[in-house]
Amino acid sequence: MTMYTPGRKGRARGKTRRGRLLAAFTATVALAVMPALAVVSPASAAPKGTLAAVSGTTAGLTPGQSVDLTLTNYPAENVLVKYCELVMVGFSMTVGDCAASPVNVTVPDTAGGRGNATATAVAQKMIGAKDCAAAAMCGFVTESAGVTKNPDSDVKLTVAFDTPELEILDRAPTAADNSPVTVKGTGFRPNTTMRLTQCNNSLPAGGKCRSTLGQGYAEPTTDANGEFETELNVSASYVSGADTLNCTDGSIVCGVQTSSKVSGADRTQQAMVDLDFGGTLTASKVTGISTAGESITATGTGFQPNIDLYLVNCDTAVPAGGACDMARLEEVHTDANGGFSQAITVGSFTGTDCLVKACGLQTSKVGAGADMSQTATLPLSFTAPPVHTAALTASKTSGLSAAGESITANGTGFQPNINLFLALCDTAVPAGGACDMTNFKQVTTNGSGAFSQAIKVGSFTGTDCLVKACGLQTSKVGAGADASQTATLPLSFVNTPPAPTATMTASKTTGISMSGEDLQVNGSGFKPNVSLFVALCNTKVPAGGACDMANFKQVKTDGSGAFPKTSIKVVGSFTGGNGSKVNCLSDPCALQTSQVGAGSDATQTATLPLGFVKGSATGSKAALNAPKVVKSGSTVKVKGSGFKAGTKVQTALCKTSAKVGKQCWTAKAKTAKVKKNGTFTAKIKVAKKFQSKQGKVNCGKSKCAIKTWNKKKPKQASNQVTHKVKFGNKTARTTTIVSTSTALSPTFAVRAARAGESLSVSKTSGLSPAGETVSVKGSGFNPKVGLFVALCNTDVPAGGACDMSNFKQVQTDANGAFPATSIKVVGTFTGGDGSKVDCSSDPCALQTSQVGSGADGQATVPLTFGGTSSGGDSGGDSGDDGASGGDSGGNDSGDDGATSSGGTSANGSSSSGGGAVLPQTGAGDELWLATVGLLMLVGGLALTLRRSARAS
Repeated sequence: MTMYTPGRKGRARGKTRRGRLLAAFTATVALAVMPALAVVSPASAAPKGTLAAVSGTTAGLTPGQSVDLTLTNYPAENVLVKYCELVMVGFSMTVGDCAASPVNVTVPDTAGGRGNATATAVAQKMIGAKDCAAAAMCGFVTESAGVTKNPDSDVKLTVAFDTPELEILDRAPTAADNSPVTVKGTGFRPNTTMRLTQCNNSLPAGGKCRSTLGQGYAEPTTDANGEFETELNVSASYVSGADTLNCTDGSIVCGVQTSSKVSGADRTQQAMVDLDFGGTLTASKVTGISTAGESITATGTGFQPNIDLYLVNCDTAVPAGGACDMARLEEVHTDANGGFSQAITVGSFTGTDCLVKACGLQTSKVGAGADMSQTATLPLSFTAPPVHTAALTASKTSGLSAAGESITANGTGFQPNINLFLALCDTAVPAGGACDMTNFKQVTTNGSGAFSQAIKVGSFTGTDCLVKACGLQTSKVGAGADASQTATLPLSFVNTPPAPTATMTASKTTGISMSGEDLQVNGSGFKPNVSLFVALCNTKVPAGGACDMANFKQVKTDGSGAFPKTSIKVVGSFTGGNGSKVNCLSDPCALQTSQVGAGSDATQTATLPLGFVKGSATGSKAALNAPKVVKSGSTVKVKGSGFKAGTKVQTALCKTSAKVGKQCWTAKAKTAKVKKNGTFTAKIKVAKKFQSKQGKVNCGKSKCAIKTWNKKKPKQASNQVTHKVKFGNKTARTTTIVSTSTALSPTFAVRAARAGESLSVSKTSGLSPAGETVSVKGSGFNPKVGLFVALCNTDVPAGGACDMSNFKQVQTDANGAFPATSIKVVGTFTGGDGSKVDCSSDPCALQTSQVGSGADGQATVPLTFGGTSSGGDSGGDSGDDGASGGDSGGNDSGDDGATSSGGTSANGSSSSGGGAVLPQTGAGDELWLATVGLLMLVGGLALTLRRSARAS
C-alpha cells in the first residue's frame, strides 16, 4: 500500500467543492469583498447600476467568447457597453484603451427613471498591443451614450481567461495555533500580488477572515504563469472581529481564500479551498506494549464520516507511511459521526524494531493520494517480550509403531510468527545430529507462539527407535547457535505395525484467500464404509470446539477406507461451534475429520493444516448451485461462486450444445453483479419450451442447461459455467448444507436416567401428523446449562434421526429447571441422517441432552400422533388417573394424561426421567468427534434439506 502519493490536487472551492463558483465573481465594483479589503466607490445620489454575466462568472473565458450581460437598475438612457483595458491608479480603477465597436443599449424607464436591459459583448484577448490573457487586466465597461455622463451608468466588470484554483499540497494542519500548510495557486493573473487568508468558507467571499501577516494571512505574488506556492499559518480556532471561530466542531467549514491585493473590484481572482483539520486517535493501551505483538483497540474521532481508512503501525519518523507493518494493517470504515473502533495487533515488524524506532499508529484515507486530511498519528511505546518457554505435546507419545505412525505435534511458548524445523531425532546426539530428514516439517508459529502439525514418526535411516532415545525436536530456522526455540518431546515405540493411517490431501494447502476458496479434498486410510465429517477447525481448541459449522461436509468411505474427491469451502475467518471467533491468519487452522457416531475412536481423525493469506481468491473455479431437476414454468434460484468480482453475469436457460449466449431464453435472463467474494444470486424462469433469438428450443428433445456468461465480454471464459437440468413434474429436492451435521450429534452415550431429570409436555397423544405446537418444561437437570430439545425416532441409535428443522435450545436456571418452551412437533420429517421418519409407525419422542456434556441432561417423553387438531389438548382423557408406577416416561395411548417417572395424572402433560437418550456427545479427548454435532447447534446452525417449490 502506498500510504501517501504526492501530486494529487486538493479540493478547490472554486471548481469542485459542492460545485460552487464564488458568487462574488459576478459582483461589481460597488459590492463588498473581504471586509478589510473593500474598495469604497464615490457616493452618488442614486445607486449605481449592476453589471453581471448571465452565466454567473466572467472567469475562465475563451478569447473571442461572446458574453451575455445583464444591466440591472440602470438610469433610463442609452448606454454604451465597451470592452477595455482596466488600469489601477492607487486603489482606483480607471479605463485605458478600449476595443472598437461598443454595443449601444437602450435602458427603458420601468420604475422611477430606472430600468433593466441585456447586451452581448465579446471578450477579446488583445486590445491593441495589450494582452488581456497575460499582464493586462481587462473587462466590460458601461457609460452614458450621451454627451452628459450619468455616473450611475459608469460600471466596470473584470474578466479572466483562466479559472483560479487553490490546493493544499501537504498533510492536514494540526489543531495547534498557526500550524503551517503549503498552498498552491494556479490560473491567476500573472505578476499580481494576492491576498491569501484563512476564512469561514461557509459564508460568502471574505466572510470572517484573518488579516495579520504570519497569522492566517499572507501576500504571495504570482509568477509569469499566474502561479504561486507559499506557506500559510492556519489555526483550528481563531478570532475574527468579535467572534471566535472553531474549525473542528462541525459548525462551520474553514478554508483558505484569495483576492487581488491591488483591486478589490477584480472578482475574477477569488478562489477557495477547504481546510480539514483531520481526526484524533486514542488506544486502549499506548505504553508497555510487547514488541512481540499485542492486540489493542484503537478509537478514532473527528474524521470525515462514512469513509474508508487504513490503520497501521508505522515508524513515524519515516515520511508518507514509508515504513509500516503491512502484514497487520487494518481497514476501517468511519460512522456517520466520523468515528471508529478497531482491534489491531501492534509490535515490531520486518525492518523495524519498535524498541529503537518511534513506532505509532497512523491513519490514511483509502485511495486518497496526496489528500493528507485524514492522516492522524498516535505514538506508542514498547517493551521487550517476555522470555518464552518452548514446549511440545503430541496426540500420542507412547506405544508408537517403530514401523512408522502419524501423530499431531502441538507447540506452545515459542516466539510468535517464526519458522521452526520439527523432526524426529535421536535425542542423545547433540545439535540435531541424527534426525529423520525424510519426514521433517517446517512450521510457522502464530501470533501466540503456538503451532499444530501432523508428522510421521518411526525408526529412520541409521536410527532404530526401539533401541535409541527418539523424540520430537524443534529448532529455529536460520537460528545458528540460538537454542532458545529448541524443545524436545520424548517418544516411545513398540515393534507392532501401525493401523492404516487416516490421511487427507487437498488441491491447495497454502496461500488460501481469507475471503474463501473451494478446495478439492480426498481421504484414505479410514475404516471402510463409514460416514465422516470434514470441517475447517481451530486446532488449538480441544475436542473440535471451534470448527466452521457453516461449511462442513459429510462424506462416506468406500470398501478400501477412502472417500472420493469432495469440494469444501474454506473461509479464513469464521465463528466456531463454541461461539469463538477464529482468524486463520493468527489461529492454527486445519481441515479435520471425525467419524459420525464413533464415540472416542480417534483413529478416524485426520488433520491437514492450511495456510491463509489476506485478499480475495485468485483462480477460483466458478461454480453454480441450482436444482438439477426443474418444473416447467417455475422460477429457479441460482447461486454462483468463484466468479470474477465486480463483473456482471448473465444467467439464463439455454440449449446445452449452443455457443455462449446463443439459443437462450434471453427474455427471462437475469443480470447480477458479482460480489467481492466472487458470489452472486439470481432467480430465473425455466420452461420446457421457449423462444430464443435464434429460434424455438424444446428441452424435451434437446438437452438444456442453466448457463452464465460475462455480460460485457461473453467470450471471457472465467464466468462461463454450464449447469445441466432436466424437466420433471415437480422440482427435485436438492440437499443443501446450510450449517450443521446430518445428525443431532455424531456420538452418544447411553445411560440410565438420572434421578430427578424430568420433562413435562402439554400434550403427548392424539397429536396432528400435520404438526402441532406443544409446551415443554423441565426440572432436575444440572443448573445453568444449555439443553437441546428435539423430536426423534428412538429406534435409531445415537440420535441419528431427529427433526433438525424444529429443535429448540433452552437454558436451565440455578435450580436446574427451564420454563415452558413452545416446540413444533410434526408426524413425518426427515431425520438428520437423511432417513424418513413417520411417527405413525416409528417410535417418536421428545428428547433432551445437555450441550457438550457427554451423557448428562437426558430425558425422554414418547409422543403419539393420530389427531387432526392443530392446537394443543390441555385436558386429555381423565379416565386413566393412575397409571402403573413402573411406567417411567412410557406412553399410554389410551389417555392424554400426564406421564411422570412414577405414574400418570390427568393434567394434560407428560413428564419423564429419561429413557431412550437424546443425542449426546461421548466422553473423551478426541479432536472433535465427541462434540461436533452439539457444537454445531451451539453455533445456532442446522443441516436442513431444502425443497424447492412444488406444483400447487
